[in-house]
Amino acid sequence: MIESLKIMIVDDSDQMRRMLKAMLMSFGVTQIIIANNGHDALQMTRETWPDIIITDWNMKPTNGIQLAQALRWDTTSYNPYVPILLLTGHADKERIIEARDAGITEIMVKPVSPTALHQRLITMIEKPRPFVEEKGYFGPDRRRRNLEIPQASDRRSRLSAQIRHSFDKLLKIVN
Repeated sequence: MIESLKIMIVDDSDQMRRMLKAMLMSFGVTQIIIANNGHDALQMTRETWPDIIITDWNMKPTNGIQLAQALRWDTTSYNPYVPILLLTGHADKERIIEARDAGITEIMVKPVSPTALHQRLITMIEKPRPFVEEKGYFGPDRRRRNLEIPQASDRRSRLSAQIRHSFDKLLKIVN
């Protein structure tokens, strides 16, 4: 399944591009497109039509967030529905929300292990998130589903209620 995909890597670091390419090749991916930054990636998508884009956040002249926004909103975009996996060294709440609101499909924090990358790619393929369009946003549904905490036994019901309450608060913050 993953072997037949055409995956674009967008990163300004030659070392990171080589590492990601080696990981993808170890998964059996043979169609790998390399772009040095978001600007080059935008130009290349019109010719190469990747199935998935893996992009870094911090690049110049066009970063990963700007790339996602252009792919999602530009009327000349080759595929506004393309899954975009953003790699970042910063996982603070504000950045996660900014990425989510830009239309990023999934986010991973560097350093990325081959196992984690493979699993995330499989999840993106097997469980695609529906796309929504609303005022000021177009992209994958920003709400996560199936995040319910399983029912606890009677002995743990009070603790379970506290956890559910905290979990619900967290979901409200994220959504």
